[in-house]
Amino acid sequence: MSALENKPLLSLNSISTKLNVEDAIKQYYEAGFDGIGLWNDEVFDYGVDRILDLLNQYPIKVTHVIYVGPFNQTNEIDFMKARAKDRETIKMAGKLHADSVLAMTGGLNGLSKSEAFRQLNRSLRELLDCAKENGVKIGLEPLHYNLQNDSFIFTLKDAMDIIEEIDDESLGVFLDVFHIWQEPGVLETLARTKNKIVGVHLCDQRQINRTEYDRVLMGDGVIPVRLLIEEFRKQGWNSWYDIEIFSDELWAKSPQEFFQLVKEKYDKLWVNIE
Repeated sequence: MSALENKPLLSLNSISTKLNVEDAIKQYYEAGFDGIGLWNDEVFDYGVDRILDLLNQYPIKVTHVIYVGPFNQTNEIDFMKARAKDRETIKMAGKLHADSVLAMTGGLNGLSKSEAFRQLNRSLRELLDCAKENGVKIGLEPLHYNLQNDSFIFTLKDAMDIIEEIDDESLGVFLDVFHIWQEPGVLETLARTKNKIVGVHLCDQRQINRTEYDRVLMGDGVIPVRLLIEEFRKQGWNSWYDIEIFSDELWAKSPQEFFQLVKEKYDKLWVNIE
């Protein structure tokens, strides 16, 4: 079997086209994508039952839902409200038969780093029973240090420290090559992710970004995407790869042109990968 015949299934994140959720499900399915990554706010706004009706007509796989969190509340009342909302997101993901829910911590919000890490640990532990009951895994995603308003977990190392401490089969790591590729010692740290990866986002990065939203497709930038994929496979990941792109330039293209580019770039990644 050739590498291309053996390549994992391809998912496309709804943010990558900025189509509304209805058009994304319809057009991704008609374009031949195997899966779609959805954001919780768009699902709740459209309606879970309406999404299920759409998926019956256009049976594309919901690979993951973004996101549970943030985990940066500063009082117990807000903490309990936030966890209740997270449980609703997990239940929704279960209804959509998603494999995982991505977890993003949010910024520090005035908490010390140690306080934030303790709250993250507590939050994830409190959500695990709900995840098990709904057949969904939680994937903690580290973000790049520049995104301090969105996260206080900036390295794969810190994410894995928490995941290993909690040590539960329903909790793993969601990897985005854009966020982890420059981390010192990342290949060594990836050795800790064996059987703990629950999802992967792919894209690429320009040498110098021109705007905040300037990501590119795989092979058009400086991220060693193929090297990282080979490492993910060593750690047992051979499931969905989701293309998540934030790009003013690519958003301006027609969906059909973008779909073709994504498939071409994805296929090229798997040439000579065993």
